[in-house]
Amino acid sequence: AVKHRYLPTAADQQGVRAQIAHYFSTHPMGPRRVEEEPYQWWKANDPSRLHAVVADPAMFSTLWTGARLSLLEYWQFLGGSFNPVETYNAAAERFLEHHPPGNGVGLLRQIAEFLNDMGAHQDAEAMARRSVSLARGLQHPELAESLIVLGEILLRNNQFAEAEEVAREALQDPPKSHKHLVLLSNIFLDSGAFDKAEQLLRSALENVGLQSNPQHLELYGNLGLLFHYRGRFQEA
Repeated sequence: AVKHRYLPTAADQQGVRAQIAHYFSTHPMGPRRVEEEPYQWWKANDPSRLHAVVADPAMFSTLWTGARLSLLEYWQFLGGSFNPVETYNAAAERFLEHHPPGNGVGLLRQIAEFLNDMGAHQDAEAMARRSVSLARGLQHPELAESLIVLGEILLRNNQFAEAEEVAREALQDPPKSHKHLVLLSNIFLDSGAFDKAEQLLRSALENVGLQSNPQHLELYGNLGLLFHYRGRFQEA
């Protein structure tokens, strides 16, 4: 009732939202600004200002890390006016022009993940390859993470042979994590290489034993899925 008394029209309400967004735009990058600034531009129905905010690499990276669903929702609103592929290709180029190359490895990887979730699979693959290439050239400590993202995109595109090569390369790059094994087992399961999947999963789970680590649940889940595919329902 108070809102409709003092802000009777949509334009009045959107004007206040814009003032709030301006206020948060003056703050250092942090959780409150990341939460409020793009949200208020969205509610202000200002696609140009919202686009400028989410195209910023620092804002994009923070949203992708901590508020992924919000970023995807903003892009549903922006989709009719802006192209995410063009937006983040341009953002990546600007970032690499003004920052050390090593800082770009993670950003390119995040853009690849985002584009993949947006359905731009070929562009996501190209961006993931850039992240891997940059990481390889710099012997970057995040090479394995970029390889995993590339492998996941290749798997989604049913490029099983190259996905397996990428996953095996990731396994050679320490530190190893369950993500490497999950990716490789997913590749074997999706490509129908059930013997390889079972060998990998049994070996991995023998190494972790009965540790109550939530990260290992994906491995147990894949082993159960394998048994289901093979009709071994009691073991599943």
